[in-house]
Formats: sequence, C-alpha cells, structure tokens
Amino acid sequence: MGVLTMVLLFVGGYDALNQVIVALGFPAVIFTLIVLIAGVKFILHRDKYDATYIEEMEEAARTTKIE
Repeated sequence: MGVLTMVLLFVGGYDALNQVIVALGFPAVIFTLIVLIAGVKFILHRDKYDATYIEEMEEAARTTKIE
C-alpha cells in the first residue's frame, strides 16, 4: 500500500491520491450500510433468525406443558 501511495503522489500529486481514497471508500460505505440494515433486521425479527432464541422458546414451551 505504501508503494501505491508513493506512486500516486509522484504521478498525480495529492489530488490523485484523494480521488483513489474516495473511490475505494465508497464501496466500504455501501458494505457498512448493508451490514447495518442486516443487523437492524436481525434485532427486529430475533425470534425468526436467532437459533438460540428459538431453542430457548421451545424449551420454555416444553417446560410449561410438563408443569
């Protein structure tokens, strides 16, 4: 990465380096937003997606039926 930075600074100066940083940062922002949306969806629908939670609810239902 250091070599890429030095080449960009030598060839195009700070403007070229800044453009590469922005271009490579944009996909990272998109990925972060997708992970954020997935996390919120998971939290809102925990009963559907969390295997441990489902097992706990099934265990509680069996315990309630026995008593």
